[in-house]
Amino acid sequence: MNKPYIEPFIPNSLMPQWDEQAQVAHERMARANLESLLQDMPPVKAVEVGGQRLLYVEMPAIEDSENEALALSLPYANSWKPHMYLRARYLQESAAPDKKLIILPNSGLRDRAYELTKEELAKVEKGDISPIAERQARLLRALTSGRIALMGYSFGAMDAAVLSKVLKDDTELLALGIFEPTNVMVRTPKDLQKAFTKSGLSAFKKAVKDAQIPALQEALRWDRLAADFIKFGLSTLFVKENKAIKSGMAANNLSDDLMPVLDEHPGVPTLLASAEHSLITPPEQLYYHYGRLGNLMSRPNLDMHVVEGYGHEMGDNIVLHGLLGKAVLSRHKK
Repeated sequence: MNKPYIEPFIPNSLMPQWDEQAQVAHERMARANLESLLQDMPPVKAVEVGGQRLLYVEMPAIEDSENEALALSLPYANSWKPHMYLRARYLQESAAPDKKLIILPNSGLRDRAYELTKEELAKVEKGDISPIAERQARLLRALTSGRIALMGYSFGAMDAAVLSKVLKDDTELLALGIFEPTNVMVRTPKDLQKAFTKSGLSAFKKAVKDAQIPALQEALRWDRLAADFIKFGLSTLFVKENKAIKSGMAANNLSDDLMPVLDEHPGVPTLLASAEHSLITPPEQLYYHYGRLGNLMSRPNLDMHVVEGYGHEMGDNIVLHGLLGKAVLSRHKK
């Protein structure tokens, strides 16, 4: 007997995005089991662009496409895993069915998404992740028509911001979704690590449950999660790129990266988002960068959203992640 359908928990501020498209996408995923959903999970592809190897994942547009793409940068040290697929899938189905989705994973313990030179690692450690973004930009130029929306969460948001700067001169940027970026305040890498640790397992589990997608809970079942957590921890210790990124995420340069993009593309819809209780991206710190970049008077397409009731674990409620994406992409279509 099938379990009854339960709608996800959605904070009031995101309810305007909970339209029929978002509901249908949620119900379809909520009624499917993990095994059936994973039958459609695309494999990681490896490509050499400019003589450099890079991993990526490609999900074709669901509906008739206008030859547009959405590039999604994954969070820190997250390679292509089932729960990341479910996050990407809900985002595409609810917010971007007309766009090809290109996922930019990071390195796991065995699957290296990219390899950096010693000189490039030194730049990344100081908060300049352009060596990563430049590789990704070459890939996106090769895979798309040049009409691209960029989005990311946590380190992925930092990456999306830098990627927009690298692409700004030769790409039509459709929208920028910068959610819970890490590079918003002056702190040491050790302080940033403590902030991640304090987020807590119970808050993470609640966010996953709030999504009300049983397949997501199955993908993040404790026995599976424990093994993944060990691999994740080892990858942050022994993968040189992840070690460098861990330091670089503690930079305070978000608005420095976005300023030239918004100067050159003043009409691009841009959404900065943080969670009310986030220790990684405290709203007051993100407001500082929002103020530096402008406001709704000087830049009417720049906005900031604080999601109530969550900390940095907000992204693990993949419905909220999708609705934030929907909020910024819907402005591109107006």
